[in-house]
Amino acid sequence: MNADKAVTATFTALLSYTLTTTASPSAGGTVTKSPNQSSYPSGTVVTLTATSAAGYSFTGWSGDLTGTTNPTTVTMNADKAVTATFTSSTTIPGDVDGNGTVTMADALLVARYIAGLSTLTAPQLLAADLNHDGFITMMDVLLIARIAVGISG
Repeated sequence: MNADKAVTATFTALLSYTLTTTASPSAGGTVTKSPNQSSYPSGTVVTLTATSAAGYSFTGWSGDLTGTTNPTTVTMNADKAVTATFTSSTTIPGDVDGNGTVTMADALLVARYIAGLSTLTAPQLLAADLNHDGFITMMDVLLIARIAVGISG
C-alpha cells in the first residue's frame, strides 16, 4: 500500500426462525427434528418425524404443515408451529369420540348417527356396536349411556 485506504464492510443480518413442534395428545407420541436446533437460518430444510407411543398411531400433521407423510420436511422461511396428531389404536367399547372415556357425549354421537344427522368412521362404528350384532341401534345408545352413568350389567 502506498497510501491510507478506507475500507467499508457491509453486514446483512441473517434471518433466523423458530420451529415449535407438539404431539397431540402428548401421550400419543413424539416429534423429532433433524437438525434439532432452537432456531434455523432462512431456507433450512428440517426433517420432522412423528413416532407413535404404544397404543397410538400417527394420523397427520396440522398447523404450518399438513398431510400424513412421515417423515416429512419443512423449509424454514418464517416462524412455524407444527402439531403431530395421534389417535388411540385401542378401541374402548362405547368410547365413540376416542377421548379415552365413555360419556353421554358418546351416546349422543351414536344417536345423531342413527338419526342421519352425522357420520361415523369405521373405528367409531366399532366402538359404538356394544351388543356386537353388527348394527348400530338405539340399544347401543342405551348401553353406552348406562356405561357413562356407571350402571353395569
